[in-house]
Amino acid sequence: MSVNQEISRLFEIPGLNPDRIMFKYVRRGAVQSITGLEIDSRSTYLAYQLVDAGIETGDRIISFVKDLPTWNIVECAVLKSGAIHVPLPVSVSENRLLSVISMVRPVKILVDSAVQLRRIRSACSSLLDANSIWLVHELEEIEKSESLVTELNQRINRVKPQNTAVILFTSGSTGASKGVMLSHRNILVAAEEFSKTDVFQGIDKSLSVLPMSHSAARKVNYACQLKGITICYSATTISLLKNLQLFEVQHVALVPFLLQKLKNELGKSALSTHELKTITCGGAPLSAGLWHWFENLGVNIFEVYGLTETASLLTYSTNKVRRPNCVGIKAKNIEIRITEKSELEVKGPTLLQAYMLSDGSVLDALNDSGWFNTGDNVSISEDGGVQVTGRTTRSYKTERGNFLHPEDIERSLVSLSGVEEAYLIDDSLKPLKVVLVTSEAVPIDYIHKQIRQYNHGKTEDLQIDSFSVLNSNSIRKFRKIGEMKLEKHTFTKMMRNQKFTKI
Repeated sequence: MSVNQEISRLFEIPGLNPDRIMFKYVRRGAVQSITGLEIDSRSTYLAYQLVDAGIETGDRIISFVKDLPTWNIVECAVLKSGAIHVPLPVSVSENRLLSVISMVRPVKILVDSAVQLRRIRSACSSLLDANSIWLVHELEEIEKSESLVTELNQRINRVKPQNTAVILFTSGSTGASKGVMLSHRNILVAAEEFSKTDVFQGIDKSLSVLPMSHSAARKVNYACQLKGITICYSATTISLLKNLQLFEVQHVALVPFLLQKLKNELGKSALSTHELKTITCGGAPLSAGLWHWFENLGVNIFEVYGLTETASLLTYSTNKVRRPNCVGIKAKNIEIRITEKSELEVKGPTLLQAYMLSDGSVLDALNDSGWFNTGDNVSISEDGGVQVTGRTTRSYKTERGNFLHPEDIERSLVSLSGVEEAYLIDDSLKPLKVVLVTSEAVPIDYIHKQIRQYNHGKTEDLQIDSFSVLNSNSIRKFRKIGEMKLEKHTFTKMMRNQKFTKI
């Protein structure tokens, strides 16, 4: 698939629908709107400021900006100046921030609040000059000289689709976190194809909930912009359901944890108080029970699967291939192959340019033939439906020589009623233990019975030996929006220190 010939760089997208309301958001208790033309003009103004401050082509700029239209203005401005955008969540820890700064060596850091300005300047005092950290809303007016206008226009004209646009970060749950370098073309190809999928049929407003510093959220954001769908940024002061009602949206992109949260909210409210038609869901295994619950409500679930390294798009559900435990069909622009070990390898225009490592060096992520190993095990049905069955990095042989996929076990247990998540304490030298996270009180006898059924017919080394149950509130402090924060030592210690019940 080729990118729309009129659009080859990300910052050109707002100009597609200049008079259309591109974003809605809440400010001072009232819903505000902003058009594509306003995004384009405000980002150009900020780009002038960046060039005037000495930003050079290829410089890296970190941003700490809330998920609001300002985020889009900042990204467009950075890219127009020829620089590379490194967006981080506003909640990033000080240690994480210092690690990223050492890795990418930014020239500027952009923030959107005085509180963040003080925090970042204090944290980075030993690495960056205070004048390198800007509060976007308080930048002084500059006089646009003819030479400055000429310079910015030349910068914009020199930006090529293959130029690096952003550096995003992997979760680090399977090793040290790496910077993923993505080009304008990587992101645009994924966004354009996703914008044409069935999930957006009949949709004119979409609620944005996931963090924009993550690849999945930006894919949906740019897809909606290309489609002409108004993006409504959720207000953090009210619930997910109230946001749906406030903006009267027909679509929202969620992860399973937030989908379960929405189910809980809807269970306490009148079902006629929302206009939701479709939900995009990805990022983690989705239980069949949760899938069916929303389908019975009249809301269609479209699962999607992708990695940061693939601009967050490898497969997506369609009206013809849409069912539980299936992440849809492969994207048209992607080639796939499955190794003898059932590992999924992919090739195509959405694949990352390279990894940036902790010391700032760059590492090619593709093999000599241009294939990328996703680290996921998959199976494909006759109709092209893809099922992700586990992670190869966690798979191993037990003492008895049996091959074990922890994610297969966790996926099976998540299908139990009331179980939100399952974590296998996997150690090939010890009996298997599992921690179940529940949203409601689940009888111990019921858990016993279901696990005994799971164990039936399996060799002893593949059976679950004992289990523990946690309420979802118990691990909330480990959560970010849409993901389990895998602070490895703390989280693993917490899981292993539970009281386990013998099967």
